[in-house]
Amino acid sequence: MMTKEDYLNEYKTHKSMRDNVKRDDYRLQYHLMPPTGFLNDPNGLFQKDGVYHIYFQYTPFTAGWGTKLWGHYTSKDFINYKNNGTEIFADQPFDCHGAYSGSTIVHNGKMNIFYFSSDLFIEVLAVSLVSLLENNKNCKEINVYIVDDGITKEKKNKLQGMVDKYSSTENIRKIIYLDAPSPNDLLKFNFKTRYQIGHSYFRMCIGTLLPDNIERVICLDSDTLICSDLEELWNTDMAGNILAGVADCMNIKKYKRQFDMDDDDIYCNAGFYLVDLKKWRQENIEEKIINRIFKQNGNVFFFEQTLMNWSCRGKILKLSPNYNAYTLFWAFEYDNLLRWRKPKNFYTYEQVQQAKNNPVIIHYTRNFYMLSRPWVEGCDHPMTAKYLEYKELTPWKEMHKDTRSNIMKLKYKVYHMLPQSVLSYIVCFLYNEVRPRMLWKNE
Repeated sequence: MMTKEDYLNEYKTHKSMRDNVKRDDYRLQYHLMPPTGFLNDPNGLFQKDGVYHIYFQYTPFTAGWGTKLWGHYTSKDFINYKNNGTEIFADQPFDCHGAYSGSTIVHNGKMNIFYFSSDLFIEVLAVSLVSLLENNKNCKEINVYIVDDGITKEKKNKLQGMVDKYSSTENIRKIIYLDAPSPNDLLKFNFKTRYQIGHSYFRMCIGTLLPDNIERVICLDSDTLICSDLEELWNTDMAGNILAGVADCMNIKKYKRQFDMDDDDIYCNAGFYLVDLKKWRQENIEEKIINRIFKQNGNVFFFEQTLMNWSCRGKILKLSPNYNAYTLFWAFEYDNLLRWRKPKNFYTYEQVQQAKNNPVIIHYTRNFYMLSRPWVEGCDHPMTAKYLEYKELTPWKEMHKDTRSNIMKLKYKVYHMLPQSVLSYIVCFLYNEVRPRMLWKNE
């Protein structure tokens, strides 16, 4: 077997070999030849939108027989080729000798996206949506489902005008608004307040809210930015899993009572999920969620993020961090981040750096150490400028004022007076020792 992580670790040790092969006078120029290793049978050949896709059996680190992966080249003229890297890994028990022959399936060209928003947050959603449309112009049809939690007609009209600029007979772009049921009706529990179970409770009921004929959907928070084409993500082989996402930087063991999950379980950040809705419905995930809400009297730590991870545990596909590069990646140096959160089986330093350098989705999550909301004046997130480029393409170009209290501003200054390594030890104790006990007592 060779997982993606195994491959990336091995890849780092073979730079000199790649350089030597690249300089070789006998290296092929008009025929496919991988950077190193052994190219074998072609597989999964197809053409889409004028681009030819060539997958092939690939042993990357030796010219002889070895564990087979799938490499991927594309070409428009069969003269110039683009190497898209290694796409399929021998990472399942049935791949113990490698990923051999197979086929590819081109999805129907229709992508389904799920957002939720109130009138207050629609301006933020617009930036995420325009970045999606800008970077996915080759997709034939994009259907954007938005749970409407009180969005005014005026703002809906502005959003529709923005989307219409990207829509044509060849490239269909639709907004479909969904009514926002109360959590009591949707989750069949008598909550004390509307948002006792969080503001984003709708995501837990996507199987109920979305039409029955939708079998796959990408769920996005409004504070995300899509930086590249999502076709590869959309066509991800879920391998029988229900959810796919990016692991959050959490110590599951410390929060075991809150999560009711094992230390080795995958716990993904809810800012982005790829969901197999057909399997979600078949396995009655929403019924499991409702049962746990009743069991905990409506109090669940991290709301839908915990409930969705818990209800799908054992059937969650861990994706590259490129697909949800959240603020923590930038706010804390890698070693300090691990010192603070103490996660198990987290991404490597190289994977996090690659996600920061080439993110597919940026998630501008809140963080005490960084002013991470790029629509607010004074934001110091390193990817603020990129966000503002897309904000200029929306009907809402004005920035929001920094409304933090003087006490909050003073705390921020104090945090930055301390060496981050020292601060990470302090917050580690608070986050992993004090907070779990306090939350559990409160529940």
